[in-house]
Amino acid sequence: MIPAEDLPEDLPGDLPEPFRSIIAAAQVAPLDREAHLPTLKLSLTQLREDDITNRHAVLSMICQTTEAKFSQSKSLADADAAVQANEDLLALLRSQPDSNPHDLSQAYHNLAVALGDRHKLRGNPNKAADLQSAIKNSRDAIALGTSSFNPELPEYLMLLGNTLRISAENTRPPRAVSHIEEAVETLRKAVELAKREHSSMLSSCYDRYGMALQHRYDLCESGGESKDLDEAIKAHQEAANHSLGDDQKGGYLSNLANARIRRFHHNGAVHPEDLEQALEESEEAVRITSPGHFELPGRLVNFANALHVSFNRGGRRRIQDLHRAVDLNRKAVSAARATRPGHLDHAECLASLGLALNWLYDATGAEQHLDDAIKVIRESLTVLPKTSAERSKYLYSLGCCMKEKFHLSERIVDLDEAIRILQQAMEQTPSEHKDQLTYMTVLSNAYGDRSRFDLDESIRLGKMVIDQCKRRHVTQFRSAYLTNLAGALANRYRSNKSMNDLSAAIDAQQEALDFEYADPSHPLRAVCLHNLGIFLIDRYVAQGKRNQSDRDRAIGAHVEASRIPSASPAKRIEAARRAMNIIGATSGDVGLSVNVMREAVELLPFLSPATLNRDEQQRGLAAFSGLASRAAALALNAGMSPSEALRLLELGRGVMTATQMGLRGDLKSVEQADGKLASRFRELRDRLNAAPSSLVESIPAWDPAHLSGAGGSHEESNSDNKHAIWDELQEVVSEIRKLQVPECSTFASTLSEEDMKAMAEEGPIVVFNTDPIRSDAFLITGPAAPIQHIHLDKLKYENLKDYAQLARELVENQGTREFVKTGRSSRRGNAAKSMGSILKWLWDSAVGPVLEVLGIWDPQHAPDSIADRENEVQVERRVWWVTSGPLSTLPIQAAGDYSPGSGPNTIDLVISSYAPTLKSLWYARRKAAREPQSLPRQALLIKMKDTPGQLSLPGVETEVQGIDGILPPTIRREIPQKPTKNSTLNTLRTCHICHLACHGQSHGSNPSSSGFILTDPETPLTVGDIAQLDLDHAQLAYLSACSAADNRVSELLDENLHLAAAFLLAGFPTVVGTLWQIRDSMSAEVAADFYRGICVGAPANDADYESPAIEVGRSARSLNVAVRSLRKKLGDRPDAAIIWAPYIHLGV
Repeated sequence: MIPAEDLPEDLPGDLPEPFRSIIAAAQVAPLDREAHLPTLKLSLTQLREDDITNRHAVLSMICQTTEAKFSQSKSLADADAAVQANEDLLALLRSQPDSNPHDLSQAYHNLAVALGDRHKLRGNPNKAADLQSAIKNSRDAIALGTSSFNPELPEYLMLLGNTLRISAENTRPPRAVSHIEEAVETLRKAVELAKREHSSMLSSCYDRYGMALQHRYDLCESGGESKDLDEAIKAHQEAANHSLGDDQKGGYLSNLANARIRRFHHNGAVHPEDLEQALEESEEAVRITSPGHFELPGRLVNFANALHVSFNRGGRRRIQDLHRAVDLNRKAVSAARATRPGHLDHAECLASLGLALNWLYDATGAEQHLDDAIKVIRESLTVLPKTSAERSKYLYSLGCCMKEKFHLSERIVDLDEAIRILQQAMEQTPSEHKDQLTYMTVLSNAYGDRSRFDLDESIRLGKMVIDQCKRRHVTQFRSAYLTNLAGALANRYRSNKSMNDLSAAIDAQQEALDFEYADPSHPLRAVCLHNLGIFLIDRYVAQGKRNQSDRDRAIGAHVEASRIPSASPAKRIEAARRAMNIIGATSGDVGLSVNVMREAVELLPFLSPATLNRDEQQRGLAAFSGLASRAAALALNAGMSPSEALRLLELGRGVMTATQMGLRGDLKSVEQADGKLASRFRELRDRLNAAPSSLVESIPAWDPAHLSGAGGSHEESNSDNKHAIWDELQEVVSEIRKLQVPECSTFASTLSEEDMKAMAEEGPIVVFNTDPIRSDAFLITGPAAPIQHIHLDKLKYENLKDYAQLARELVENQGTREFVKTGRSSRRGNAAKSMGSILKWLWDSAVGPVLEVLGIWDPQHAPDSIADRENEVQVERRVWWVTSGPLSTLPIQAAGDYSPGSGPNTIDLVISSYAPTLKSLWYARRKAAREPQSLPRQALLIKMKDTPGQLSLPGVETEVQGIDGILPPTIRREIPQKPTKNSTLNTLRTCHICHLACHGQSHGSNPSSSGFILTDPETPLTVGDIAQLDLDHAQLAYLSACSAADNRVSELLDENLHLAAAFLLAGFPTVVGTLWQIRDSMSAEVAADFYRGICVGAPANDADYESPAIEVGRSARSLNVAVRSLRKKLGDRPDAAIIWAPYIHLGV
């Protein structure tokens, strides 16, 4: 019994039990009645069986109390108590024939609520039974409520509709379909009744109606009706408009954003505004939700998913979207752990974080993100019950991550684990579930990765998927499943050479084309055509090249793929290249080959590496290497003009690198002229490039949908949509070219022939093109002269590669201090002799013929046209060299015969300068002309004598001291004692002259990671760092470090991606760099001579003279004089060329 002191003061003193306890309990809120529960239950035994009124009151209070207790604890025991109390109350009311219908319908409804709450709990062994019982009791509540005109009927209808929707999510067809149809109709009635009755439940009814419509859309395996999404969006908007507070409104906005995302996926061309509105609504939903609200985790996850969609569609924030998505998911995990630890919400937030980390890995290539994703998804599986219906999705995500881990590590244990986990995912998924086909396909793909011994299982699973598709009449993604099967069959053919397998692969791929991608403009048709072309040419070769039909079909497939506007530019270019290779190898139509390659090269400016993952970036750069060179060579073979061949060559060189690094000057010019137009170009380009590169990738991975009503997305594969993107992109390019800015006139194109020729007013420009087909030099000699070309028949591509490799081997281990310590050796003598032979071959096969045509060297009168090296006659004529491929690693400016008795050589005939491309030189010159060079006022001089982990460089102290003494006092020096990457980047933004004397490193696999080693060796100043700069005041960069103009990745030599080029394109119009390692002490001499040469009026032998000014325009001449002086000093030393030849000048 309740102690007397705890009873309300106004109770009559003689009130008998149990009424004193009942009244005491009634005086407090339900949540505060927990202490009264034992007495309330005891009072039931003290009340007469026929005292229905008081028994009803006591049972009602017990129900309210147990429900309140459960709302706080979320424990299964409290849920059981709430269900039992409501069952007892319902049983009491049903036992009385004259029970109030309102009370009875409310009791049915309350029991349905309690059952639904218990259904959601982890560890509930009767989840399915609870859900079906909740539906039955809801239907009974509605039946009674309708006949008695119960004012709570809108709430009853809403509960039934929402419970049916949940049932549809957890059951298989056909029950799932019937339940979602009933849910939509029931919730529609709830909305109509709530509107008519002006019910406070109106906003909730609208929201649940919208969620049911979204689920009906998702439930259709072939893609739902867009009208469901249109209606869902209207419903969620109404819900938000009628909401009763910020926490409620936040949920409605979050669901509204999900509906918009679905509609954007369905057809973004019709509703392009949906994505931006979804982002705004998702963010607002998070902002207005209370920090401790139990639905905050789901709203954070929804916002993160919207950001991922924005990233995939080339949104304005790009990679920042993914980083923010990861941050939001981490907050969701923390919020779920704080409010509902161990609950399904907690597990799904962990899984969502794992997916976000995997997205970030795909975009950045940072393996740590993948490892973090695997760790987080594993944790989510420990939180999720082993009996959960959601478990298969978590296993699938983990299996996909482990499969990707294998591709990185190449450890078979990772792939074995991926297969084991994917097998579990498939086994735990009902046989008729729509996700099982995806799981089986990825598992089949994983078996195909493991070894040729697993190809049988891979093919067996692939065939099972197709059989189920046909039996269940599944159409969505069937072409992707067929493509996966075709690939497995083709792989087995390559192992067993069975023509039956190869023919089956061709048939499966053709079926994929005919079934889902028959539309000639469908973006994914290009992927199928690409695969079909490969299989057909395999059969053509296997059958002894007798079946011309297979050859012709293969060429036709690749050509068609290359001309599908809605396909990704990367896939179109790859298809064009394959068509060209087949035509060339089989003596086909040269005209077709040239046309296809020209079209491919013209697509290069529309590539967007930002939309590719790390593997695709590296494969893409390698795949496009040499594309422009081959196009130019084919053009010349086909009799096209030198100017047209040069246009193709220039259009394709360096585009991938420039775009990836953000260095493409023409887009920068557009941003300055019209920022909105530049943003629109970037967005359209990125969206076009976002098409899957394989059919299996077109199958959407699982998204954490169930947490807050978000669903899996339908692939945006509408062909008209992608085709419209391409058409609009061309319109944007046309608008850009009409801008009143000279740089924009050639946007996404090359310089005009007139602009190219005008650049030669200051001296001839020589553009080399080397290709296995042929090697040539294009000569641009002046505004009035036509562009010429010379066929360099002695410059054989294979010889060029051999000499370039030999040169690299000769200088590979030439350490900067090793020479000082060890001096010359017989090995060095052999190296120098070999270097001499390289330079002579370079002269004979490439440079000599060019200078002869230019009239600079006449072999008939050689003694008269070569400067007297003893007297160091001043060289006057300038030549700019544009190289690519293996030729870019060799010192063109040093080519010549250096045998005793003299011979022809470049350095004594011309002042040499380099440029990565014609357009980069054009930009450098325009910058210098647009901003007339004022006298330099600030110089950054960096010296790193001692660098952790590196050999000491004592010469840099002498070098910088000498420069400091040469520079006029009007120039403010900054000589940091401990320069770091960040401090150097900050100073570069304001300085006019930059001199770096330190260790340099050329990265062996990633040129953008090449860099200068400063105080912290772990954070070098890299090409990628310099790429972010946009410098307005820069004039001269002198990079006195090893390999500052070296690119060690053979597949990327066409890109001219190195430190010196990065400085040029970042805003320094004049750059001095090095092709390989340089000598510490002698580099100080070269630098001193160089700076004396650009100091106007400075005596050559007086470093202390205070020069009145520096003339940067004398840089090329000054470097020529300084290097020739070093060469003279070295004399006939056998290692001389290795020491003086690496210094080069780039730019103006």
